[in-house]
Amino acid sequence: MPIKAIHLTDDVQLVQLVEVLGHCQPLLAACSTTLRIFPVTTTAGDAPPFRAEDSERCNEILRAIGLHYSLVVPYFVWPTPLNASSLETALSKFLLANLIDWKKLAVIEKANTLDAAFSMAAIPEQSRRRTLYPNDSPALTTFTLGTPTNEAIIFVLPCGMPPMFFNSWMKGLSQNHFVIMFESPYLFGDWRSLAEPAGEITTEIGHVQSIMLGYNLNRAHLIGICGGAPTAIAAAAVCTNSIASILILHGDLNFGPETPRTPFQRQFQSLLSEASTSLKRAAEVHSLFMDPAMLFSVPPELAPFILYPYADVGLFHRYAKINFALMAYDAMAAARQLELPMLIVTNGKDRMTHPGASLMLHRLVNGSRLQESEARSHHDALLINTDILAAITTFVGEAR
Repeated sequence: MPIKAIHLTDDVQLVQLVEVLGHCQPLLAACSTTLRIFPVTTTAGDAPPFRAEDSERCNEILRAIGLHYSLVVPYFVWPTPLNASSLETALSKFLLANLIDWKKLAVIEKANTLDAAFSMAAIPEQSRRRTLYPNDSPALTTFTLGTPTNEAIIFVLPCGMPPMFFNSWMKGLSQNHFVIMFESPYLFGDWRSLAEPAGEITTEIGHVQSIMLGYNLNRAHLIGICGGAPTAIAAAAVCTNSIASILILHGDLNFGPETPRTPFQRQFQSLLSEASTSLKRAAEVHSLFMDPAMLFSVPPELAPFILYPYADVGLFHRYAKINFALMAYDAMAAARQLELPMLIVTNGKDRMTHPGASLMLHRLVNGSRLQESEARSHHDALLINTDILAAITTFVGEAR
């Protein structure tokens, strides 16, 4: 079907829609079926009705964006399907949170050429992408921002979260540092072509070592966030002479049977254990996470990124193998080896990762610094703010 042209006066909504869909590419591309999206409201009552031609116009625009920018796009539907998944609900709410108004898009005038209509709607380049090719391990996709001659900061992100979400962290730290993030090759890119991951901490350490070698870094600071904390600690213990400092932010940590765990951690680890055993069992567990009710308390701006590992049953099975191993990894021995500057940020209100584990780490590492964050919840801790940015900048500066 030919795509109708779009008028330039509607560029604000188009720019916003293009950028939002660009941010959601990891989730959209990983899904084996096309995700549906629908209008949602923030108040009681139903979303305003859409005529059939309104829905078709929205899909014309989505198809045009997909073709023009080579993006995977969702399919607009109305009314809200009764069987909408958590993925579809999360994506629809994310679009609303980013001020996408489907009613305005549905009445865009049909004028001018497609190229002219999209001339003001460009996907901003957030970071530099580079693929490393380590010996005896899969290609590793990395993202960098900042001047390569500045001191390096390597982020170890929560398992399965796309680096794209953390662009604001990169921007905030890249003025004075060379910031590096990476994707697990077993969960991103051409993950289907790789054998299933073994779930070994040595594999995760190897990613950090590959970055040090690939970027010719003699020294770097490590930041482990949530589920990335075990890898950061293990890597720091192995790469002792090249790690300048380590920061652990709301770490999901295990130091043996005495480690305090939240009910969420115990239940989630149990589900991951089940899902890691086979694809059949992974599909059964995966179905639980497709219920939109699981989005309760998840901020709309986070949901499409947190849910990335659930985009596909095979992907979820791999994620379960890796993340279960990370949650089960006993970091006691590695932590005791650390003799370097360490900042541990935790929150007594955290109901997902027990703050008691961060206190244990503080006691294990002599000279470590403990800081209480003001985040209202674990999810809020993933959102960059001026306080945490200042704390990181100050600490890394002192560790030079």
